[in-house]
Amino acid sequence: MKKLLLTLLIILSSLVSFTQSLYGRAYEFHLGIVDINDEIQWIEKPSSVDILIQVNNREMIIYSEEHQVYQIIATMGSVDGTTMYKAIDKKGNNCWLFTTLIEDYYQDEIAVTIRYSDYAWTYVCKEQ
Repeated sequence: MKKLLLTLLIILSSLVSFTQSLYGRAYEFHLGIVDINDEIQWIEKPSSVDILIQVNNREMIIYSEEHQVYQIIATMGSVDGTTMYKAIDKKGNNCWLFTTLIEDYYQDEIAVTIRYSDYAWTYVCKEQ
């Protein structure tokens, strides 16, 4: 019985740490289109925003005017400070999510990019 309770406690604590959320406050927004070479062409100058973004291992929620929810299907790996995720939006469309650490001498920031086959947008955030 003791062994069973200890096993359940370990499982529960790992589940709690699995869903721990990180929060960022976006202050800049970039919009772009994906060109024929599969590269993003940024089509507008950055605009100022004030949007809360929540990320955990299961989903990303962007508390913008239109509430954006992305269910993370798989973590595809990390390269040079960028982690890539395969995801599904709330309408069931496939997309890619990227989180990129922007290292600065004074303060680190995070860029959160949502990319579909034909367009993308990025939020530049400060961690909360």
